[in-house]
Amino acid sequence: MDLKNVNLPGIEDKSIYNCFEQQVMTISYYLYKEYWKLFLENSFQCTNGDFQYIEEAIVINTQIWDRAEKYYGIVWEPVGSEEELTFEEDEIYIIKMNVKDYPFTTKIEEVGEHYFLIYGRSQNGYLVNDNYYKVTDFNLEAELYAKGEKSVYRIRRHPDFKPLPDYKEHVIQKLSCNYHDEIEKIRHLIRERDAYRYHSALLFDKIQIIYSLIKKDILVIETNYAENPYMKECLRILDEVADNIKKVWFSLIKTQLKYSVIPNDKIDDKFKEISHYLAVEKQVKNEIIQLLSAKNSLKERLELQLLEYLEAEEVSDSRSIYEDHEGLAVMLLLNYWEKKNDIIELDYHLYKELRTYGQYKLMTYRNILRGGM
Repeated sequence: MDLKNVNLPGIEDKSIYNCFEQQVMTISYYLYKEYWKLFLENSFQCTNGDFQYIEEAIVINTQIWDRAEKYYGIVWEPVGSEEELTFEEDEIYIIKMNVKDYPFTTKIEEVGEHYFLIYGRSQNGYLVNDNYYKVTDFNLEAELYAKGEKSVYRIRRHPDFKPLPDYKEHVIQKLSCNYHDEIEKIRHLIRERDAYRYHSALLFDKIQIIYSLIKKDILVIETNYAENPYMKECLRILDEVADNIKKVWFSLIKTQLKYSVIPNDKIDDKFKEISHYLAVEKQVKNEIIQLLSAKNSLKERLELQLLEYLEAEEVSDSRSIYEDHEGLAVMLLLNYWEKKNDIIELDYHLYKELRTYGQYKLMTYRNILRGGM
């Protein structure tokens, strides 16, 4: 297989993966049929220093190229921009080209760079794989390539690289990243210092990246542990958290376009909203860690509480709850779960169409983890 046949599955939202990330993902997928480990160390944190603008308080840690070398043994070597590209050993090159010189970006963007891959010669130029623009065998004419302002890197796989047999501890460490506490630090610093100045494009980019980080966390978990129905429920909630943060991002953009400036109280409200969603995200990620560690998970607690309530040693998830309860008597079980888990109220209407103990447990699990979101 060559890069002509390499498409990234399920990559539609450009606000999750930027063009550079997608090229590195393509290389990883080409070599290993996966790319999830590229995101094992992504995070953001509150700055340790002074800042003049809000976006400077949010420090993003991605470094995808370092992760490519660490987890896949993929390294890149600078090549002179005028040097001839060779393909005797099926070489792959990653190109960073000025957007004004690249055919797919000349009419879209005015400044910046775009990354793409070259993996062979065509009749009058080079073969390009650029999953960001959904092309795998685009012909880039040699003349356009030669004239373009660019940087060139040759990709190779480190000959001594050996993957680890298991990455479970890496996943648990990744899930331990606490986005909520960091956004709280940022929120309080902004208010304490009355630091409400911002560059709109940079601020929006940072909030977009927070959305992106959660989506990448979902990818890491989904790739490895999605079979469990409780894990699937956790992933659904994380997806809802990410989508809610995306709504905040769009709301801020809309306000900026409408009024040319975002009022201070609006910034406070939106960062508080992000913090609320990230509190849910923190709780769900902690539950995933407990599921992976097989100890003290909410799933396990609900199961034990159900047995305690029924005074039984076991109960099948497929057993109808109405074999033991008549009509609204099932609310006694909900009241019991509320008391045991310090919940204000479980909405009975959400349970009306459910019939089995398994369904009741899963719905209660969902309601507790969502935390009123």
